[in-house]
Amino acid sequence: KKEILECTEEQYKALDEMADNRKICFLGPAGTGKTWLAMEAARRAAAAGEKTLVLCFNRPLAGYLEKSLATHANIKVKTLHSLLTEISPRNSVDKQTKYDKYWKEELPNQALHSLEVMSEDTRSKYRFKTLILDEVQDLLNDNYLIVLNELIDGGLDHGRTLWFGDLEYQDIYSRSQKSPKEILHEQVSPAFRKLHVNCRNVLPIGENA
Repeated sequence: KKEILECTEEQYKALDEMADNRKICFLGPAGTGKTWLAMEAARRAAAAGEKTLVLCFNRPLAGYLEKSLATHANIKVKTLHSLLTEISPRNSVDKQTKYDKYWKEELPNQALHSLEVMSEDTRSKYRFKTLILDEVQDLLNDNYLIVLNELIDGGLDHGRTLWFGDLEYQDIYSRSQKSPKEILHEQVSPAFRKLHVNCRNVLPIGENA
């Protein structure tokens, strides 16, 4: 417990160090506290009165994040695809359309069009001060980023965004010709902070294994 507490303090320090940057990417392998930091960043933004959107790729993680952040009214938690479907209710996939193409190309394009034609009142539901993305290695697709640019005040260039992921070893779903790191550098250009301390699989667990 003492070792985990010390590791957690190291994660908080990393968040504090980067607080003055508007675009921050925290990189680290599994167990280095990225999701923990993403939740803490969301809590801090909400406490400051900022309407905050937290996105990830898979549903089990989204469920965990939503449960953990449920007491904060200013925080919306979704998977990226469930948010896109909410913005543009899903149509049936044409039999000639590849399933993967629908999720990576057609749905983002439909959501972008829906945002463009929305009334101002409806559009305000999808405008956020802070955008936080966990599992960012699975979300770095040019079509996704175009939509995300419309959801954050100031866009991806000038808005407040925090990106958490492992661009080296956990790129499970990406099938882009460009690597996640290349897309992140080209489209976002955030400040980077690497996380090194493993606060989930601490030394005694490793030795026991």
